[in-house]
Amino acid sequence: MLLTTPSDREQEIFAEAIDIVSSPKRRGIIERACGDDTEMTDRVNVRQARQASIADVPPDRSHAEGPGMVIGRYKLLEKIGEGAMAKSG
Repeated sequence: MLLTTPSDREQEIFAEAIDIVSSPKRRGIIERACGDDTEMTDRVNVRQARQASIADVPPDRSHAEGPGMVIGRYKLLEKIGEGAMAKSG
């Protein structure tokens, strides 16, 4: 699919890179996709940084919350549910 406007191309690159947990890998994907267009690279990087700063969860999602995990001054003792559709077991 050929995208003609920079904003469409930037959106495509951003969408591809946003789910990559590893910062070096994400940076490489952005740089390869943008090629020699350093202005587009900068715009995509700024957009990605903004997204990461406003996200409710840290960009590194490699950890799982569970019993024994310490969050701030709190320690999780047990798993009690997963929202309105809690799984039992």
